[in-house]
Amino acid sequence: MPPLLLERLAPRASDPPVQMGLPEATEGVTVVHFFATWCEPCRDELPSLSTLARQRSGLTVSVVLVAVAEVDTRVRPFFETIMPPGPILMDRDRAAARAWGVSALPSSFVFVGDAPRLFAEGEVVWGDPAVGASLLALTEPAARPDRLRK
Repeated sequence: MPPLLLERLAPRASDPPVQMGLPEATEGVTVVHFFATWCEPCRDELPSLSTLARQRSGLTVSVVLVAVAEVDTRVRPFFETIMPPGPILMDRDRAAARAWGVSALPSSFVFVGDAPRLFAEGEVVWGDPAVGASLLALTEPAARPDRLRK
């Protein structure tokens, strides 16, 4: 996958910009989730992604949100009512989305360590037990890449 280094959305407009990439590889999985505030399926999916990141069912989940073709003044108020499940990176010019091959929103990449293991295009019900079991199975040594389906 191409490197991901974008400006992190600051909690307040007066805060200085900070560049951020993917977090260091940890135990469990990392979900890199491309979304937009105007995208209805994206808005529907975010609460279940937040729930997945908070649950503790034997799986550690880190989430990085990537706001595609958005501006801070739209994204910051959007997350006043929804708790973001992780840091929000701003892909204002869609360069990261293009580099990662994202052609539709929402789109999610699931990593185990530094390796991309799953790709989901379209809404995923992250709270579905089958999705949780699939993610947990990825952390097992015999796991193989596959596609997530809704």
